[in-house]
Amino acid sequence: MDTTTVVLVVLVVLALVAVGVVAATARRRSERHRSEELRDRFGPEYDRSVEAADDRDGRREAERELRRAAERRDALEIRPVPAASRTRYVERWGEVQTSFVETPVEAVEAARTLVVDVMAERGYPTEDTDERARMLAADHGEVVEHHRAAEGHRDRYRSGAGTTEDLRQAFVHYHRLFDVLLDDGRAGGRGTDGDDTPRTVDVREPHGATALDETR
Repeated sequence: MDTTTVVLVVLVVLALVAVGVVAATARRRSERHRSEELRDRFGPEYDRSVEAADDRDGRREAERELRRAAERRDALEIRPVPAASRTRYVERWGEVQTSFVETPVEAVEAARTLVVDVMAERGYPTEDTDERARMLAADHGEVVEHHRAAEGHRDRYRSGAGTTEDLRQAFVHYHRLFDVLLDDGRAGGRGTDGDDTPRTVDVREPHGATALDETR
């Protein structure tokens, strides 16, 4: 093989290596960009899903699942709550909140039902708790934490390991979630300041633990 041929072969190899490096760099940038888009959209849900993974493959699978969740959400037709329905829901919530002091267990269950009813009317899936959380996270990365917190406090009390404070916390988180879901997309909505941050809810302590135990 003469010198010219050797030089040409070396140049071809170097060109192929350069193309490979450029392609790999572009792929990494694309992956980072997609990861940043998921983080921006899902917020804490992204961190919860990805950081729970043990290795790089697990993190990639977690991101794939979030992308699939985003695709499922984007295929839904989410709509605002009609004015008439909104009035009815607000009245129902007022009744539920008033009942919390005397019957906190029933009030928490009624609050949870109201949240699910609002989600269903807006077009969200409601059959599976985890799917509800993922669809909420796709629209409200911060607010979905209220959903998980409410469910956690509720489950803890129902398991017998919780206290009346778990009931109060569950109710407060359901209320914050209710406010955002009810007013999302509605100009000047009650309970929000335009950034998914609901107003503080004042829930008095329920009456004694004896009454709570009787309603389990």
